[in-house]
Amino acid sequence: MGVLLELSGIYVPAFVRKRKLLQLFAATADAFGVPMPAMKGLRIEDCLKEYARFTREEAARAIRDGTEGEVKLRLYRNAYRLGSGLRGELGVKDMNQAMKLARTVYEIVGIDFMAGPQGDVVISRCYFADFYSSKVCSVISSIDAGLISGLTAGGRMTFSHRLTEGNDCCIARISCGVRSS
Repeated sequence: MGVLLELSGIYVPAFVRKRKLLQLFAATADAFGVPMPAMKGLRIEDCLKEYARFTREEAARAIRDGTEGEVKLRLYRNAYRLGSGLRGELGVKDMNQAMKLARTVYEIVGIDFMAGPQGDVVISRCYFADFYSSKVCSVISSIDAGLISGLTAGGRMTFSHRLTEGNDCCIARISCGVRSS
């Protein structure tokens, strides 16, 4: 495992967190087929709040327009590319490393992501839960599925419980992908 991956679990500088959030924002805006709002001069906290508002509005629009299926596919594909890029950049070799990186990535966007050795995922805190309805969350979770698939070289993440459905936490399962060593 690369030194950068080890360090990512310890500390990610603010400028790196903001750059990764803006990359996610750009990929998401592209999937929705709209321009990304200007973020120049905003603090990372303000960028995250703008991302939450933006994704809520665009996902709701896709639901109203009946294009949510197409949007979900584009969100998945763009997030897959981001996850796969991070996997290659940081030299992720197995599921344990992929989950360590996923925890760091999710922390950047205000999500407490905990994954067990068998692929069980619990999200006890999610920044976006206060912004999203369950329908919007269902659309946006295509980003989660794509990102995890990219990080794990093809793993599949499926949710069984969501905070936005009134549950105490989100529960998901990740299957396949890179093997644990």
